[in-house]
Amino acid sequence: MANVTGTYTTKFRDENGIDLGLQLVETAYLTAVKANMVPNYILPDAQVSKFYFKSGATTYNLDDIYVRADFWRQGNLLNWGNNSSAQLGSHDLVHRSSPIQTCAGGNNWIDISMGGFHTAGIKSDGTLWLWGTNSYGQLGDNTTTTRSSPVQTVTGGTNWQSVSCGYRFTASIKTDGTLWVWGYNLFGNLGDNTRTSRSSPIQTVTGGSTWKQASCGKFYMAAVKTDGTLWSMGQNLYGQLGDNSTVHRSSPVQTVAGGTNWKQVACTGFSTGCIKTDGTLWTWGSGGALATGVFGEPSRSSPAQTVTGGTNWKFASGGGGHMGAIKTDGSLWMWGQNNLGQLGNNSSFLTYSPVQTVSAGNTWVYLGCGYENTTAIKTDGTLWVWGVNAYGQIGDNTRTNRSSPVQTVLGGTAWRKSTGGKYYCGALNYLDFPAGTIPAPPPGPAPTPAPAPCWVARLVYGESNPRWMVFRDWLLHESPNWFRNLYIKYGESFANSIKNMPLAKSVVKSMMDIIVRKRFKDKN
Repeated sequence: MANVTGTYTTKFRDENGIDLGLQLVETAYLTAVKANMVPNYILPDAQVSKFYFKSGATTYNLDDIYVRADFWRQGNLLNWGNNSSAQLGSHDLVHRSSPIQTCAGGNNWIDISMGGFHTAGIKSDGTLWLWGTNSYGQLGDNTTTTRSSPVQTVTGGTNWQSVSCGYRFTASIKTDGTLWVWGYNLFGNLGDNTRTSRSSPIQTVTGGSTWKQASCGKFYMAAVKTDGTLWSMGQNLYGQLGDNSTVHRSSPVQTVAGGTNWKQVACTGFSTGCIKTDGTLWTWGSGGALATGVFGEPSRSSPAQTVTGGTNWKFASGGGGHMGAIKTDGSLWMWGQNNLGQLGNNSSFLTYSPVQTVSAGNTWVYLGCGYENTTAIKTDGTLWVWGVNAYGQIGDNTRTNRSSPVQTVLGGTAWRKSTGGKYYCGALNYLDFPAGTIPAPPPGPAPTPAPAPCWVARLVYGESNPRWMVFRDWLLHESPNWFRNLYIKYGESFANSIKNMPLAKSVVKSMMDIIVRKRFKDKN
């Protein structure tokens, strides 16, 4: 079998009976047994490779079980789109409309996740690297300094297994099953029973070494343990924790549904979706991304099945206000917000029931949703992107929004995993690109964004109130250019002019509160 060619079936199947022999599947799929494999499991001249499983002193030959010869290959990490906070890791602040490698380069990346304006990746040696904005310590390097090139967390280590980025915080699971979190914590989303932001990794208050998979939303997160229980923590304004309340939680709580058969969880900005081991898909949280089929669907604080039901859901992913999932038959279904075409169904109408992309088909194998974008990979290894494109985050060398799937300018059939952040995207590709194919990042030293002093916000809120930093983040990343320019030009003099005017400060604070509450959906 060293030179297998042609079309054939194999016995290498998943729990749903799907033949994975010649398919691209997520690297983490066989992580549990990889460590026990004989080192030379890849045959040099084979299209596909037989591998062996070692248990104690005995080596077992798994007859007729094959995987692609490139299955365990590590990948190049490519990013594109918005780079206002150095989140592309390219040693500059230039937006990119086509994929570019991080300045760290290398072809040994195995995992990637993107948040609001920061990025995290894990290498095959188990090291975890982060870059981008760091205003709340979300890079975990014990500073709040923005980084335009990858840095390791202050704890270092070579046993990081998976990572998920929230809007301003990060969560990662180690190979020993421990869960570590850091960054923004105003809603208790770090699960350490405090509301204190952390610039270095800490464990949740429950600790433990049985965490299996985690997903971060905007200001909350959810995680599944190896015993099949599902736990959530953080903001709960829309019931996204699923505990039948809207109370924020600073320590992990189970959903009101309980159970020990939760398999994979996905968080959007304010809603949650989770697949059970029986293949059913359940959603809860903010209305609009729940797939209930009800027009104007209200928020829901306890899990319920999607309107389509079914027991063949395989993998789910959440974006800013939309969600999607792949079924075991390879079909891709999307629902939720669609104002910028992020559902890929060639329209811009919000959808309360799952719909297929305009390209349909049963060849989808991976899905990674961003803020207002969607990325997906087919079984042939092609990468497809759709949604907003204001910063070039589609990667097709344009700034034109796409309401149906298109390929990046690089094309190719070697994409392994993809994801999206806020107005930027990234993916792993295991091809060795010829020199000059991918633009090389400029050499260092790297420029860093100048933080806005926020004279007025500091004055009206006070240094000890974290809301002035909330306003600063809005100013840096979401305010209109004309307002930002006026603030930078006249902010200091205006602050000095109202310094001793309590009424004026109160009025200004009330106006800033509107922005803060709207941005963070905080009613406190």
